[in-house]
Amino acid sequence: MEPLKRIINTTSDLIKFQTTKDNPKELKRCVEFVAKQFPKNIHVTKGINKNKPYVIISVNKTKTPKLLLTGHLDVIEAEQDQYEPKIRGGRIYGRGSADMKAGAAIGMQVLKEETEKDIALMLTTDEEIGGADGIGFLSTQGWKPKIVLSVEPSEQKINIKEKGVLWLKIKTTGKAAHGSTPWKGENAIDKVIKKYFEIKKMFPKPNPKKWRVTMNLGLIKGGQAYNKVPDWAEIGIDIRYTEKDDVEEILRKIKKVKDIKIEIAQKQPMLDTDEKDIYMKRLRKIGKTRFRKETGASDIRFFAKKGVPAADFGPVGANYHGKNEWVSIKSMGSVYQILKEFIKGL
Repeated sequence: MEPLKRIINTTSDLIKFQTTKDNPKELKRCVEFVAKQFPKNIHVTKGINKNKPYVIISVNKTKTPKLLLTGHLDVIEAEQDQYEPKIRGGRIYGRGSADMKAGAAIGMQVLKEETEKDIALMLTTDEEIGGADGIGFLSTQGWKPKIVLSVEPSEQKINIKEKGVLWLKIKTTGKAAHGSTPWKGENAIDKVIKKYFEIKKMFPKPNPKKWRVTMNLGLIKGGQAYNKVPDWAEIGIDIRYTEKDDVEEILRKIKKVKDIKIEIAQKQPMLDTDEKDIYMKRLRKIGKTRFRKETGASDIRFFAKKGVPAADFGPVGANYHGKNEWVSIKSMGSVYQILKEFIKGL
C-alpha cells in the first residue's frame, strides 16, 4: 500500500476516537492505538501527566534528536456524526481531520519508514486546552532537539510567528436577594458586564489586516436561579498579543479597574522564530513555500521559549472546531513528501 493511502486510512481511524478533554478513557485508547502502529525497531514510549496521556516515537533512544515532529490527538467537542470520517471531493471530513489528526498521521507514517536519521515524534492530548501538561511538561524533561516542527494545519506555509496568549478570569461579587425585589441586592452579573466593557475599551477594534493585540470575551458565568439576584459572576477573556505589546503593561492596566478580582488562567509567550535559521530556510526552499504569521497559538511555543527553532508546517484544511471540518488529501501527500526530503538532509 502506498504511503498516502496509509496516511488516509490512519487519519480516518484517528477521527473515530472522541478525544475530547473530558474523555480520558478515549484519550488513552487513542494513544494505545498509535503506539501499536510501529515496528519493533522503533522506540515507543507511552506516559501520562496529570491524566493526560502522551506517546513518543523515536528512531534512536535519545532526547536530543535532530528533528522532533509534534502533534496533538485531542479535539474540541462535536456532535456524534462528526466522528464518522467521510472522504469526498479530495477531502477527508470529520472532527479533527485538519486540526490535527491528518498531521499526526503524516508524522506517524514518516516515523514508520525511517531507520537511519535521528528523528522523533511526540503526540500529546491537551493542546486544545493550552498544552501545559503535554508538551509544556515534556519540554522540561531533558528534551533538546535541533529543530521542532508541528504538523499543525498551516496551508503548507511555515508558521514562524504566532501571537502570545493571556487568558484572564475576571470575577465580581454582589449581594444576593430575591428576584422579585432586585433593589434589595446587588447584581454581580450586571457588574461584571460593566467591567467587561470598561476593559474592552483598552483594546483596538479587531482588524484581520493588522498584526496587533486582540481581546475576546469567551466565557461568562454567574448566578444560581431565575428568581435570585446573583451575588457572584465571572468572565473569561482571551488576549492575543504581538511583539509590539508589553504583556505586563496590559495586566497593569486591567488591574486598575476597580472592584474586580483577576486570575491568570494562561500566560504564554509568542512564537517568534528567526526566518534566517538554517533549518527554516531549507524547509522553505524544499517546500517552495513562504513564512507567515499566525494569530493563533500552538504548543511548540514551549520549545521555542527554550531557544529551539520551531514552526508549524502542515496540510491545507478548513472549518477547524466547526461542522464540516476538512483536510485536503493532496496537501497531506505534499507535506509528507516535503518532510521526507527535508529529513534526508539532516
